[in-house]
Amino acid sequence: MYKLLVASLLAIVFSSCQIIEPEAPTNDYKVHAYYVIPAEMNYLDDNANRVGRAIIEMQRWYQTATGGLTFELLDEENIIGVYFTDHESSYYEGDWWNLLLNEMKAKGQPIESSGTIAMIWVEGIQQVADNATALGADMCNGNCGAAILPIHTIIGTTWPPADLGVPFHEMGHALGLTHPVEEADLPLPTEQEPMLSSVMCQATIRTGNSNAEHGFLTNEKAILINNPFMKPFVNIYQDFWQTKIINYPVTGDVPQAHISFSEVTFHSYKFENNADTGVLYYWYFGDGSTSNEPTPIHEFGSSGLYNVTLMVTDANNMASRVSQFVEIQ
Repeated sequence: MYKLLVASLLAIVFSSCQIIEPEAPTNDYKVHAYYVIPAEMNYLDDNANRVGRAIIEMQRWYQTATGGLTFELLDEENIIGVYFTDHESSYYEGDWWNLLLNEMKAKGQPIESSGTIAMIWVEGIQQVADNATALGADMCNGNCGAAILPIHTIIGTTWPPADLGVPFHEMGHALGLTHPVEEADLPLPTEQEPMLSSVMCQATIRTGNSNAEHGFLTNEKAILINNPFMKPFVNIYQDFWQTKIINYPVTGDVPQAHISFSEVTFHSYKFENNADTGVLYYWYFGDGSTSNEPTPIHEFGSSGLYNVTLMVTDANNMASRVSQFVEIQ
């Protein structure tokens, strides 16, 4: 039995969200989130909301941590899919990966389907395999992927929950990223490697209590920037202030993001950057508006103090970010 969760379930998340098509060419590669309920368990509205909030949080974090790229959702209206399994959880125990994915695929869900990554959260279980809390992998020669996670990886007393790094990590695998220990030529500091553990987006990022580096390394960004699922998507960009821009290992000069601006008309300003080597530009104007133009003109709706952020990424996947307060009289 399969149901789609209507967008009203997540209305609180999207109350001020406007869907804007990316300016850069895109393809049909999308990510779909599922809330899966084993036969003996009940659907919980709060947990379904958690799945929706998690996948949106992941979109935004990925865009900041990669230097400007993220993924699209399969269905912008029905954010998540709700799937009720044919069997009780004991049937899948120890091999959720094969048994659940094959069942969902047989029911016509886009599992192991070219152009789709399935992020699947399962209600009421502790782990998906005998030796793993969660699993993720790319398939279809890199053209599809999946991750299966217990629902407890996104449940906590704060938002984002401390365990949110687990789905970030497993999505990295679904996109084709490996652990650094599998790449002998990358001797990486532990605190700078998001694929090494599940510390990618802990609650400490938001509170500022962590000195660790959280973000994708240059070699990982090089993989992601050529990944068919990743693309510029300016409508969701927001500055995660404690998410570091990491350029390691260094592959060249880092583009120097710098903001200058001048008034064009009343409340309308032209913004410029001095990063000559930039190829991707992401502006966040502090009022909910964004742009990926190199030199945008933006009109503010009212007077006030706005924190304008510019992120610049160059052809070598090096990135930098700068913020500046702009007072609109």
